[in-house]
Amino acid sequence: MANIRKEMQNAELNHLTEMADLERSLLEARMKLQKEAENKIKSMESAAHEKAAKYLTDHTTALEAENSRLSQDLRKVTLATQQQIAHIECLERENRELEREQRLRHDLVKIRLKKIVEAQELDARYKNKQKYLHASRNKQIVANALYNKGLSALGSPLKMNKVHSLQVSDDTEINSSSKKSTGYGNRSTTEPQSTKAILNLNKELHSKTPCIEAKPHYTGNNPSLKTISSKNKNNDASTAQNKHYAVDLIDMQHHDSLWFEDDEDDEYQ
Repeated sequence: MANIRKEMQNAELNHLTEMADLERSLLEARMKLQKEAENKIKSMESAAHEKAAKYLTDHTTALEAENSRLSQDLRKVTLATQQQIAHIECLERENRELEREQRLRHDLVKIRLKKIVEAQELDARYKNKQKYLHASRNKQIVANALYNKGLSALGSPLKMNKVHSLQVSDDTEINSSSKKSTGYGNRSTTEPQSTKAILNLNKELHSKTPCIEAKPHYTGNNPSLKTISSKNKNNDASTAQNKHYAVDLIDMQHHDSLWFEDDEDDEYQ
């Protein structure tokens, strides 16, 4: 029994020794594995850190290059924008100038059209006046011819005062044309055709009508002489009317010459 107990003690002691060795070996293996794991983790962390640093460096370099390119593009866009703004301002100035010129031309066209309308109205009045004067003179010529025939039938030695009135109007027109020629230069040297026609008509009347002195009064109760006296009064009234027509014709010719002078100064000619 003592041997068995001794063997049991020895076995228990051996078991404890083996357990202690096993625990020690396990602890050593654990420490070794832990150390290896730590080393591996450290190496992995170092590699990851290096990789991250390299990635960050590359990414930062790429961002800096992109920023530089964007800065250049921004400068180009800014310069182009400034040029566009300057061009827009230039176009606005040109538009204002063109609008001002357009308004000026529009006003000039309106003034020109107004002048043309006034000229047409003046020309129409002038032509109507010429027609009226021409018709009046034709009527006067017919009346003078009839009057001459009546005097020749009666045998009265009375002169027609109409011829004298035409002579007065003729002299007035010649004097007015000479005054216009001195006041306006070479512009009035060419007389209107109506004036030439009137002068030719007066010359024809002077060449055809005999100049006979009229008696200032009559004596007796001869009815033919009374008729001739009343006709002389009518001739005096028509003479004053012819003088009035001659003055109107001279005024129209003077206004026409002023209109021609205004046309020469017009900027559209």
